[in-house]
Amino acid sequence: LTKAVSAATVAESGSVTYTLTAVNNGPATASNVRVVDRLPYAVDTSAMSAGSISASDSGTCTTPGTGVVTLTCSWASVPSGATRTVTITSCSEGTVTPEFAVNGATDAAGNTGTVATSANYTVDTKAPTATITLSDSALKSGETATVTITFSEAPTDFALGDLSADNGQLSNLVQ
Repeated sequence: LTKAVSAATVAESGSVTYTLTAVNNGPATASNVRVVDRLPYAVDTSAMSAGSISASDSGTCTTPGTGVVTLTCSWASVPSGATRTVTITSCSEGTVTPEFAVNGATDAAGNTGTVATSANYTVDTKAPTATITLSDSALKSGETATVTITFSEAPTDFALGDLSADNGQLSNLVQ
């Protein structure tokens, strides 16, 4: 079983797609194949639409509820050498640790499915916020003030050119 995520970080209002791929390495057809995925709490299952979860080749998947839920997809049989895929698309926030297992899949030789592990992925769908404070809010001509900008999360590539001041001049950006 392999798994992949569409992006390590997702922008606000974006979605993330998880793809689980199970391969029957033989030597015989596997029957009653199940792929079990414990969806992390960060996955917003309430925002999933009817097409958010799909299984290839006539597989069926349960519909998750809310919070941390277990998704189970199954196939009556998977021929030797064949691949089956589950795709999950959702809006998420936070650190996501996909946990995947192939349970209940037994081939004709008696081999059963195994557990696969995954790295963490960070999904960020919230826009950063900024709070601006001034050391002096009643400046007169020729006076200066310190402007402090506090971000809810560390910005990337933030520069003095990203700021503007009507009727004033900005200098000495310190990060």
